Amino acid sequence: MEYLENNNIKDEVIDKLIDKLYDYENIKCYACDLAYTLFESYNVNGSITYSTSEAIKWIIDNWEDLPEIMDELKFQFGNDYFNDISINIFDNPEGFMVIIYLEVARYLIGECKLIENNWNNEIVLTKKNINTIKKQLEEMRN
Repeated sequence: MEYLENNNIKDEVIDKLIDKLYDYENIKCYACDLAYTLFESYNVNGSITYSTSEAIKWIIDNWEDLPEIMDELKFQFGNDYFNDISINIFDNPEGFMVIIYLEVARYLIGECKLIENNWNNEIVLTKKNINTIKKQLEEMRN
């Protein structure tokens, strides 16, 4: 089975990425950093929901889809990071949700051909590039 193939969080993150793309029209950034650039406000603020109870509900609602993402985080970053974010589920559910979003966004953006072909280059989010990325993200939906 392919990573995130039947994962419901994937479609949710695709929606957020597409919304954010339009907010960043005409900015220049390295293709490899695009996911982090688009979700920079979530990372800085430490929340997507701005509500601990909503983040807890999101975790509960997505409980069955989280292990796949957690396994990938463990593989990518090692046991210490994995242990820290595992504890974060209970200590800081909003921050945990941000980590999950960032991991899924990083993967999805990296799967877009436009990004993959320009990984180490700066790109400008022109309307054409935004529409291309949007189309490529839409093709990844469940």
